[in-house]
Amino acid sequence: MRKRAVKVKHVKRREKKSEKKKEERYKRHRQKQKHKDKWKHPERADAKDPASLPQCLGPGCVHAAQPGSKYCSDDCGMKLAAK
Repeated sequence: MRKRAVKVKHVKRREKKSEKKKEERYKRHRQKQKHKDKWKHPERADAKDPASLPQCLGPGCVHAAQPGSKYCSDDCGMKLAAK
């Protein structure tokens, strides 16, 4: 049995056409913009500095809230819930 002959020119043309189609597809559709710069959330920026933390929401409390919380302590949160 002999292998079937393949025309090389024909195969090369087909490859070029498929490459052009891929390029056109990317040009037609707008690509999504990727978020490059990572930024810090304004409330969470440098939680070690007490001036940057928000004030506790407990009743009559004037202390700074804990990082990631609305209250300075669990007791302040419980006081507000009991009220």
